[in-house]
Amino acid sequence: MKEEAKVLSYWGHRGDLSRCGKNSWLIKKGREKYRLLRRDAGDGFAMSEAAVRCYLADRGFSYQPRLCLGEDGAVARRDNSEYLSEHWSGAGRFPFDDGYHVIEAARVLGEFRNIMMDFDWREHGFPIKEMLHRPRRLEQMLETGERCQSSFRHLLPQEEMEDILSRGKRSLSVLSGPLYEKVSGNILRNGGVAYRAIRRRGLMLHHGEPLLTDFSRLSEDLPVVDLWQLLRRYFSYEGSRGEVIQSAITAYEAPCPLAIEEKNILIQLLCFPYVLLRNLERLEKDKANDRLRRETVHILRAEHFHKNFYRELEKEGSYENCH
Repeated sequence: MKEEAKVLSYWGHRGDLSRCGKNSWLIKKGREKYRLLRRDAGDGFAMSEAAVRCYLADRGFSYQPRLCLGEDGAVARRDNSEYLSEHWSGAGRFPFDDGYHVIEAARVLGEFRNIMMDFDWREHGFPIKEMLHRPRRLEQMLETGERCQSSFRHLLPQEEMEDILSRGKRSLSVLSGPLYEKVSGNILRNGGVAYRAIRRRGLMLHHGEPLLTDFSRLSEDLPVVDLWQLLRRYFSYEGSRGEVIQSAITAYEAPCPLAIEEKNILIQLLCFPYVLLRNLERLEKDKANDRLRRETVHILRAEHFHKNFYRELEKEGSYENCH
């Protein structure tokens, strides 16, 4: 812990954040304030963060993450938080391993009041209407994707890229309809915003309740991440995709029952994955950027896309009309 102690002491006495990195935590111990440098422990990174937060909660430490907007509307930091500077670096066991059921996590992730925590978008002028612009952004992504298919030829089979674009167009036809506006309006009326960038770094567990913590890009209308794939990839969950979707949708429709067509649109919101528009736009300008190409292909294959998605749902007998 010598390296972390230097960071803590350096910030506490000189007030300079330049050596702390962007992944540091604000911590308080007595009247002293410090920056605790968070170490990247590979796949165990978010797991150790969740373990730390649970450790704090079990010992009576209170923390209320509060979102502070920077000049560009992005989150600059989290204030009014109390953390304990303990030995916690390294990969730890995610609390799901201790008996907490993954399906319950999916249900809670669907509750907007938990996802938004204490952030009041009305007070801060949050660009709430951006959510309704998603169909147009998807359309832009598809246009860009068709233009730069050649950038992926040596990394991604042509038929796979065409399949991705085809499914994107199918989803666009659903999201451009009037029912999408109806569902979006229902979400907005209930005071919530869909957090569509579910990642392991932004997921924690507090008193057995999953919470999302990374709001730095919430205003950008990011791509949907398939929750079922996330659970399988990082938490070794072997349940069916239909079970996870059903649990999340049950929470979505708690304030107001949904018609089958509305449920199908929510499936698109929860599970339809598409490539990062920004990556494609950058690739179009810099076709020789091999690192960016590989990163985008990783998003296409490992994180977002599953070629048998609809086939699996039909096999499970869930949401036969979703496509």
